[in-house]
Amino acid sequence: MEIRFAKTATFDLNNILEYHSNEWGEKAAVKFQSKLEHLMNLISSNSYLGVLENSWNRIYGILLIKNVRVYYRIRDEKLIIPALKTESLTKIPYTKASIKIKI
Repeated sequence: MEIRFAKTATFDLNNILEYHSNEWGEKAAVKFQSKLEHLMNLISSNSYLGVLENSWNRIYGILLIKNVRVYYRIRDEKLIIPALKTESLTKIPYTKASIKIKI
C-alpha cells in the first residue's frame, strides 16, 4: 500500500523529530521514526486498526507513543496521513478544584 504524508503531517513530523532530537538525542529521534514506520506497516495490513475519529471524512486516529497521535485515512488503496499531533499534558489548565481531596 502506498503511503502519503500531507504537507501538514510532514511539518508535524519534522517538528516532532526535532523536539525528540533536541530533548533526548538523535537516538530518540531515530527510535521514534522506527516506531512510526512499524505503525505504517501495521496500518497497511489492517487499515481499521485505529479509532474512527471523523466519520464524515473517514479519518482514523491511533496513539503512536505516549503523547503523539497519528491520523490517517485510506483512499484508493493509499494510506494518507493528514496529521501527527502531540497531546501535551501541559495544556490541561490547573485549577484548585482539580486537586482537592476529602478525607
